Amino acid sequence: MNPSNPGFERTVYDTANYYLNAGMPPNKMVLGQPTYGRSYVISEPMNNGLYCDSPHVMPPGPWTRTYGIYSYPEILKVQINDTLPQLPGATPLAWNTIVDTCHHTPYTYNG
Repeated sequence: MNPSNPGFERTVYDTANYYLNAGMPPNKMVLGQPTYGRSYVISEPMNNGLYCDSPHVMPPGPWTRTYGIYSYPEILKVQINDTLPQLPGATPLAWNTIVDTCHHTPYTYNG
């Protein structure tokens, strides 16, 4: 963990430890896992890491129909589609997945 990272101490790990250290019984803790992703349009394709400038959210997915949110099945579908009419400017089959070294979570970008 890097203390200079903007997300330092704002992770599920840190939150769980906060409650455990405050005396919460482990058998009372419930941890959920979201099965959706936030989606953004970034300003500069070469600057595609976490906390990069993203002035717009992506158009709605076909099932969630919500700007800036894609369900897990929608994410999988756009990664394998050979056409992306709902994502102007995106290149089909050109998705790159990176695992962030601080939070150990994946993000995917197109290009």
